[in-house]
Amino acid sequence: MKNKFTLVNIKKFLLHLVKSPLFYVLIGLIAIDIISKWCVELNLKEGQTIVIIPGLIQVTLTHNTGMVFGIGGTLGARIAIIIIRLILAIAIPICVFIYSSQIKTRYRVIILMIYAGCIGNLIDGMFYWEKTVGFNGVIDWIQFPWKWFSYIFNLADAFIVIAVFLAIIFIIIDEVKEVKERSRRGEYTLTPEEYEKKLKAEKEQNENNNK
Repeated sequence: MKNKFTLVNIKKFLLHLVKSPLFYVLIGLIAIDIISKWCVELNLKEGQTIVIIPGLIQVTLTHNTGMVFGIGGTLGARIAIIIIRLILAIAIPICVFIYSSQIKTRYRVIILMIYAGCIGNLIDGMFYWEKTVGFNGVIDWIQFPWKWFSYIFNLADAFIVIAVFLAIIFIIIDEVKEVKERSRRGEYTLTPEEYEKKLKAEKEQNENNNK
């Protein structure tokens, strides 16, 4: 693990990152989030609504100093969520750097979406204050006027929520594939003791192959 954090490895990782199409997708998602927020901010007043599709979706400008979907609006909540987003903004690239060779492409996309959402709202939370831009907090503007879902959110929130749903779906798919593969290999016909011995033997064989 320590050997991985060398200047050469970090440089290689960064060069590979900026050459990856996913890097530009990340920049694009963050840019779309910021641009969409400011298009609404510059054209609507606080609380003003524009109906896009009646009963289905509308644009309503609001400013959120709390968490996702406007939950929690105190100064303490705002500071807490800024700290959490800062930690994620630092931790996610480090985790990707450490486990990059083990992360499948579809999970890279999920991580990218979560990171884009985190950065998009982190920018708002950190820099949008009454004294600097004339309002406090994250710009929220997307609203589904449904009785059971009254929250107002933005694209950054949507990126995160969609990523979580995709992660759940992909994990389920991977687990089902794993179960089918184990069944094909006849692992479920073994007793627990036999299965443990087989796993141990496979582990020892992999370790010997890696030497």
